[in-house]
Amino acid sequence: MRLLLRIGLLLLTIGAWSQDYGYSDNVELRNSKTRVVITGALGCRILEFARDGRNALVTNPRHNGVQWMEGPEPFAPSGGRFDIGPELNAPPHEKIRLGTWQCRTSSERKTIWRSPLSENGELEAQREFELDPERSLLRITQTVWNRSSGPLRLQHWGRGWFRPGGEVILPLRPEKLRRFPHGYVQHQITNGSWKIELLPEDPAFSIAGNFLTVKALPQFSKNSMECGEPWSAYRMPAQKLLLIQRFPIRLEVAQPEIAGGNFNICFNRWFCEMEPLGPEELVLPGKSFSFTEEWELFDDVGAAPEEIKKSAVK
Repeated sequence: MRLLLRIGLLLLTIGAWSQDYGYSDNVELRNSKTRVVITGALGCRILEFARDGRNALVTNPRHNGVQWMEGPEPFAPSGGRFDIGPELNAPPHEKIRLGTWQCRTSSERKTIWRSPLSENGELEAQREFELDPERSLLRITQTVWNRSSGPLRLQHWGRGWFRPGGEVILPLRPEKLRRFPHGYVQHQITNGSWKIELLPEDPAFSIAGNFLTVKALPQFSKNSMECGEPWSAYRMPAQKLLLIQRFPIRLEVAQPEIAGGNFNICFNRWFCEMEPLGPEELVLPGKSFSFTEEWELFDDVGAAPEEIKKSAVK
């Protein structure tokens, strides 16, 4: 009976890990508990970041096999995404964001991808993905080159789509040092018009000590915060997963994001987009900058690492 149960569990795991996304260029990184699937299509995305067959990412079947989007964007690429900011005034780079990247090198637990040049030849990017040999820990380093003839003001922009219905936990700065009086601001978009609410009142948000918690669903999808420590957490009860994102923060450096925060979430019924935002980078011609995010999956809160304060994950 136990043998049959083990075989059944194995088949379920294989089924969960053998999803066909419609691409021939997929690269798979693996260890004993973790599977990562990466494609160069639609801006070089992570299609799967799974622990024991439980994928933390949201992928839209409509994107399967789609290599390139032209003209008005019919739908946003899904999965584990990354971009170049600032959001509203970065140089045009649709070929990087929506085009097909080329795999430069790949091994069992590491792969490197290079973007095409942006449409005006100003930007080029590279992403390096490396899976830890044992932990469900994925390191993503994005490097961006200035290929123009003058300096550029740029920023790293993480944009991963994770499973909906969870709970975000973010460490804030001490109250007297916070940028936002309520710990966050909301981007209210109505009929194409943007308004940033500086003093929002949303029951989905709560603060205990220096920790901000965001539950599904906020009144407005897009929200900006200032992360006070170099990590964020996202609980996914339905998948029994806890995601920890780690990333460098430099609170003494200006943030070019429109609201001035260093972390955004876009939280709706389809996904929770977690967005670590890098500091402003003044990049000279021919030079580059890099930014590294670490994503780690745990079996829900009970397995959280020591660095995550108990008050943040209780």
